[in-house]
Amino acid sequence: MRALRSALVAVWCAGYAACAQPDEAPTAWRFSQPQVVQQRSDGALLSTWPVHAPGNRDFLAITSTRGDGPGVTIVERVGTSWTGGIQWVRPAGTTSETVAWVTSEPAPAVLTRADGAIGTVLYVRRFLGDTWSAPEPVTLQGTEQPSVASMALGGGGALHVVYAVTGGSCMGGAQLRHRVRGAAGWSALRLVADTCGLDQVSVAVDPSPGDPLLVAWAGPSRGAVTAAATDVLASSSAQGNGVAVGDAGATVAMFRPPFRVLTGDNRGVMAVPLGSGRFLASWSLTTTNPAAPGTGQRRAAFNTYDLARDTWETPNMGWFFANASPWLVPLSNGAGALAFGSDGDQPGARLVMRVWSAPERPATSRNVITTPIGIVSSLRGSLSPDGTAQATWIETQDGGSQRLLWSAALPVATGDAGQ
Repeated sequence: MRALRSALVAVWCAGYAACAQPDEAPTAWRFSQPQVVQQRSDGALLSTWPVHAPGNRDFLAITSTRGDGPGVTIVERVGTSWTGGIQWVRPAGTTSETVAWVTSEPAPAVLTRADGAIGTVLYVRRFLGDTWSAPEPVTLQGTEQPSVASMALGGGGALHVVYAVTGGSCMGGAQLRHRVRGAAGWSALRLVADTCGLDQVSVAVDPSPGDPLLVAWAGPSRGAVTAAATDVLASSSAQGNGVAVGDAGATVAMFRPPFRVLTGDNRGVMAVPLGSGRFLASWSLTTTNPAAPGTGQRRAAFNTYDLARDTWETPNMGWFFANASPWLVPLSNGAGALAFGSDGDQPGARLVMRVWSAPERPATSRNVITTPIGIVSSLRGSLSPDGTAQATWIETQDGGSQRLLWSAALPVATGDAGQ
């Protein structure tokens, strides 16, 4: 069945001039009718994450509430349907487990946060051969209490994890730490930065020797946490001081002092690599006067960073309205990125995928995914090795009825995308 799907992708692309070459960015896509993966009446679905594994295997890592607390279930797409799901056994001594981040082929992995009597611990499960591995701890049990975390794939299948623990130079602040898993195991931790608070952290790895990193987050750069003081902050690894992949005792990348990219009321920062030492970051911001935070519409914003020059471009803060920040997926060979989001900040706004190409021309197309019938959460996108752009999300209606949905798209001729 997987071989058949790959063949169909090749045939479909052969029929349209817009199916891109490896160094081009397709601009127009058509999404399939959304498929219901799961349907619940108890409001238990919390998040969904797409994972692609070798052999054109598509998984969803789902966090949902069980009778004894949150847990993780893995479902796989087989042909035109999805498996019933396998509930992961939580790590010993924990009473809840939620997905924090994922990576896909060539090194599929799921990063989870588990809580229990031993405190909070981050774990990684890797897809090895034909199955998911047992959970392996990333953080130190009993000594670290991680909150938010992010993971990215580096050279040779290395897994880079950046996470926050309470502490640092601010009262009630956080300290960002970084570890990497190579062939020989986990490296020692390296401090990234102190911050006075944050809502999300994102790490991106450039596909070049040494695994250059960019870590981005939103939080106050100084002083007490207030609603309007959630600046966009970032730190990058010094050029050439990356990780020796495969050496568990390697010196992890040194990080530059944090740089304040933008002040104001920002949240949900995400960063992805564009290649050649360049990165794209996106987030959402309130467009009203900072003296009255949270009272106006939110827009999606973005900016690019050049590692070699240690330079940020001028941020574009007027892309489109959206409550949540766009979910970014890099295209190959520096061709740009896909941005998944809503077509407005009101309930029921259409879900769309835009193609980002360059700072001077941020959105080259707008491709409709669907019009939701409930409140959307956990919208995430991915680019499968078989050439499909995939989206997954959760819709919640009044009364707690929920649907977990999935849709896939292939590039088509520009005038035939149903925009």
